[in-house]
Amino acid sequence: MSLLDRGPHTVVVFPQVRTEDRYGSPVFTDGEPIPVRGAMQPSSADETEGAGTQASTQYTFIGRTWPGGVHSRAVWAGRDFDQDGEARVYSMSARTAHVDVTLQARSSEVK
Repeated sequence: MSLLDRGPHTVVVFPQVRTEDRYGSPVFTDGEPIPVRGAMQPSSADETEGAGTQASTQYTFIGRTWPGGVHSRAVWAGRDFDQDGEARVYSMSARTAHVDVTLQARSSEVK
């Protein structure tokens, strides 16, 4: 067991499911929630120019698996996040295999 298997944080991932509306056009909706253990780390924070207020924050999630896709939504600590790009998969050895995902916070307000 490593920190990758028993990380300090649990993120709930909502993978996007493609369906069709009544006109046959593709629609993406949230799939079933999937809890994932790992570590959330702040990776950057952009400030509005001159105001000194934080405008957006990116986090990196590191864990063994990631069930989401490019358009997935995640919830952690009462905040909503959007997945930013594809998950990076590291699989050189079974012992150190992991994924890391960049997540963009939707707002700075804690619910």
